[in-house]
Amino acid sequence: MVGKSERAASELPQFTHPFFWEYDPLTLSLDTDWHLIIRRLLLEGDDRSLRWLRLTVGDDNLAEWIIECDARGFPAKDVCYWCLILKIPRRLEKRWVTRAVKKQWNGEGN
Repeated sequence: MVGKSERAASELPQFTHPFFWEYDPLTLSLDTDWHLIIRRLLLEGDDRSLRWLRLTVGDDNLAEWIIECDARGFPAKDVCYWCLILKIPRRLEKRWVTRAVKKQWNGEGN
């Protein structure tokens, strides 16, 4: 789990706000909403928001977060990408991709 002391307790930068259209982005903070923020930006973020996330949270913490959530809800292409970027072990990537593909073929989405 990403430790509270390792996360910035700041509000989201303005350029990330469009990714949180159904929330009031001014009330979101990595200190309290880090699961939501990390998941949303890893799956939907643009280059600028992903740079901010990686600099703010750190690649080791992002990898730890993905491992902790067992990459649930991540499509196979996102699993492959983030495992490569964050240097997540290949055995985990294979397991997660297999699960994501099975869900997709079963019509369950991710």
